[in-house]
Amino acid sequence: MRNAIIPLFIPHDGCPYRCTFCNQWRITGTQTGVTPAQVAETIAAYRRSTTRPYRWEVAFYGGSFTALAPARMRALLAPATAAWQAGEIDSIRISTRPDAITEEIAAELYTAGVRTVELGVQSMDDTVLRLAKRGHTATDVERAVPILRAHEMAVGVQLLPGLMGETRRTLARTVRRAAALQPDFARIYPVLVMADTELAADYLRGRYQPLSMQTAVCIAAWWRSYLQARGIAVIRMGLQATAALDAGDGLLAGPYHPAFGELVISRLYGQQLRHALRRTTGAVTVVLSPRDASKVYGLGGRQRRELGALCPDGVTWRIDTAQPQGRLRLYDAGGVREIIAERAVKRGD
Repeated sequence: MRNAIIPLFIPHDGCPYRCTFCNQWRITGTQTGVTPAQVAETIAAYRRSTTRPYRWEVAFYGGSFTALAPARMRALLAPATAAWQAGEIDSIRISTRPDAITEEIAAELYTAGVRTVELGVQSMDDTVLRLAKRGHTATDVERAVPILRAHEMAVGVQLLPGLMGETRRTLARTVRRAAALQPDFARIYPVLVMADTELAADYLRGRYQPLSMQTAVCIAAWWRSYLQARGIAVIRMGLQATAALDAGDGLLAGPYHPAFGELVISRLYGQQLRHALRRTTGAVTVVLSPRDASKVYGLGGRQRRELGALCPDGVTWRIDTAQPQGRLRLYDAGGVREIIAERAVKRGD
């Protein structure tokens, strides 16, 4: 049975601070939060929309769910909890701030059917967090994650490379400290300069320069490799594409691409293949799944041409529908080897 999300957006609801980079109204295209009645209506509408069986998860995105006024938090949860208790949905997911998690809140969430909590971590460097006006510290993150895990909830961390004051040292500190907490999954969102934010004003005055696309891809590839090597799945890189973002509506600058995640994975494939191809002898054949072709070849086939130039006797690329996705077979004069170029990693792999 497949999983399916029932999304509900509460942009900026419960947020006690306005972060320098944040404009959730622009990003989500939603100007108002939902009501309890709309929660119930949305759940019913999604379940009516198909006869296929799904494991439904109600997901509250945006805002700081556990920083809402307690009465509003419970009111929004109530219809989702009722659907969960009736067996109409399988779980509930929320997003919140690390400093808005306590033992009492975690226990209440679990009782209500919440099984996944995503924390807006952004950085694990306190200077970067202060400049971003997050209002929490890295220590708050290190306190919140164990609490949630102790209450048997999956924990995700959202990380934002490219904030004001970021350096290679702070980037390394963030990925190391985040990985040490062993969250279940992570999202990597390079910072974008959105209109009507403090960061936009800093950018227009020349006080802030966003990451270039190339640098953002390199950092995301580094972080993804580091996290997944430690059993932490990276489930998304780059913001979800929307018509507004694609049109540049409210987006002033920054490394936005509708297929940012594919650019990152393409780079990771290229790194693996460069390493392998430099150690081959004679003509080479690379066998790959059709699902991997665009990632291996790169935009416009550029990466394929660059990789081919590494082998004086040439590279033959063979698409094989029987080849497992994420695993390449490489043949040369020395025999055959398998390259695990890219795969989702789950805890225990």
